[in-house]
Amino acid sequence: MYRNWVLTWIIPALLASACMDLDALQPPVTWRDGDRSSDNPDASSDTAGGSASIPSPDANSPQDTVTGGGATRPDGSTGLLLDGSSPPNPTVVVLPDTQFYAAAYPDIFAAQTKWIADNRDSANLVAVLHEGDLVDDPSSVDQWQVASDAFATLDGVIPYLVLAGNHDEDLARQGYMDQYFPASRSDQYPWFGGTFEPNKTENSFAIVPIGGTPWLLLALEFGPRNAVVSWANEVLKNNADKPAILVTHAYLFNDGTRYDYTKTPPQPFDPHDYNFTPLAGVNDGEQLWQNLIVGNENVKVVLSGHCLGAPAVARLTSPRPSGSTVHQILANYQQCGDLSCPEMPQIKGGNGYLRLLEFDKANQVLRVHTYSPYLNQYVEQDDSEDFVLPLP
Repeated sequence: MYRNWVLTWIIPALLASACMDLDALQPPVTWRDGDRSSDNPDASSDTAGGSASIPSPDANSPQDTVTGGGATRPDGSTGLLLDGSSPPNPTVVVLPDTQFYAAAYPDIFAAQTKWIADNRDSANLVAVLHEGDLVDDPSSVDQWQVASDAFATLDGVIPYLVLAGNHDEDLARQGYMDQYFPASRSDQYPWFGGTFEPNKTENSFAIVPIGGTPWLLLALEFGPRNAVVSWANEVLKNNADKPAILVTHAYLFNDGTRYDYTKTPPQPFDPHDYNFTPLAGVNDGEQLWQNLIVGNENVKVVLSGHCLGAPAVARLTSPRPSGSTVHQILANYQQCGDLSCPEMPQIKGGNGYLRLLEFDKANQVLRVHTYSPYLNQYVEQDDSEDFVLPLP
C-alpha cells in the first residue's frame, strides 16, 4: 500500500484504486491445501500464454519479456518438499508488505515467522528477505513492537534482511526502524555484511550460501537516495564474484514494467510522487535498472512489493546489452487500500501469503511458490503464483 504523507486523508477507496490496473486483474484463485502437483511444459521458456515483448530502444537488440498466464513447469517437478521424502532444494523466503498484519493481524505476522523457524531445516530455508512496509503507521510503537516480536522468532535461526518502505519512515526518512531493527540485532552473525549508515538497517547486505554458492543479498530503501545507489554499486563491485539478489520496496509496477517517472501516462505512486528527501535524490525502478543493475552483471534477481492489485503479482525478465538476463519479480498480497477492506472482508491484510524461491541447481531453474502459513495453503493461479524461471 502507499502513503503520500501530503495526501494522508485521501479517501481510502480512491487510494486503493489508483494503482490497480483493472484490465490486468488475475482470474479467480484456485486454492489447494498442502502440496501442489506440477505442470509439465518445457522449462527452457517462460514466455508461454499471455506474454508480451516490449521493444528496447534499439529494435535489433534483445527484448524484455513480460510474463503472465500459461504454465511453464519442467517434467517431474513437485514443488517445495516439506514431507522429508527427499532432500529439499535451498529456498529463500520473501515476505511482501506486512503492514496490515502489524496494524491489525499480529497473529498472521507471527504465523509467518513461526513457520519459517519451524521449517528452517526440514525445508532447507536459507534466508528471509522483507520487501518493506514492515508497519502501516511509522509512528506507532505498538505496530513496531509487533514486527519486532515476529522477527525475534528468527533471530539466531536464519539470516534475514529488512528494509524501509514508504510506511516505515516519514518524509525525512526518520522513524522507529532503527530502534526496533538496529544493525546490532544482526551484526553479531557472520552472514551480516554491513549497512549504508552506521546501525541503520534501511539499507544493508548479507552474504549467504545458497546451494553451496555464496550469494550477495542486498536490501535498499524505498526510492533509494543517490548516495545509497552509489553505496550499493560499491557493494556489488566488491562482491562481483558472487551472484546477487536485490530487494527494494518499489521497483516493478503491476503491469510487469518498471516504475518510471518519465512515462506518459504516469504510473500511480511512483517513488518520485512522495517527496522523500528530494535534495538527496530518489531512484525508481527504471533508474535503478539503468544506474545500478545494468552495470553489475552479478545482479540476477530483483524483488519488490509496494504496488496494489488483486493481488499485485508480476514479473519481468530483461536482458542487459551483454546478453545476461535479470528476473524482476513483484509480489504484494494486500488487496485493499484501507485496512478495513469492506469489499473483501475475507482478506485479512493479505492472509499471510509469502513467496518461496527454490533454487533447483540440478535442473538450473528457480522455482517460485506462493504459500500462506496462516492458512496452510499454496496458491495456484495459472503461472502468476507458481512458476519456473531459468537460473540466470
